[in-house]
Amino acid sequence: GVPSLALERVRLELGRTCEITVDMFERIEKALSIADIAAVKELVKEDDKVDILEKEIIKYLGYLRQRSLSEPQSEEHRVLMTSSIALETLADVIEKDLVRLASNAYEVNYRSSQETIELIRELYFHVLYSIRQLVLVIREKDMAAASRLLNEETAIREIQQQLIIRKAE
Repeated sequence: GVPSLALERVRLELGRTCEITVDMFERIEKALSIADIAAVKELVKEDDKVDILEKEIIKYLGYLRQRSLSEPQSEEHRVLMTSSIALETLADVIEKDLVRLASNAYEVNYRSSQETIELIRELYFHVLYSIRQLVLVIREKDMAAASRLLNEETAIREIQQQLIIRKAE
């Protein structure tokens, strides 16, 4: 029926949004590895595209929620809504934490201790892994990936805390 097609459409759009995010992320790694801060800052603008797509997806999911959905469709809706929110959170980590930290670390040649640089790298790999898990949740309806994603969110928060502490020192 119509809700099934609409949910499938959302799944495709979310998948596309994840691909844009993974691409953005891989380009950030390249820019970081050669300390090209102009390129890193340019990538922040890419995040605006992701934000627009996410807002539209969440708005559309809200619209679908007002329809009468079967039990499986309700579950699908829940997974898609959770995935949308997770993607938005990851995109924000990229924009607010990784890019800002990298800019500070390279521009001021900010007594970036090796530890801080290692934390930034660790954060990067956790976020990249999370986005890849999210793709599995969205594309393959892989619920094991969904639980791995939740574990990653905890790890990401812990690294963010360590970075905040380092910044305060």
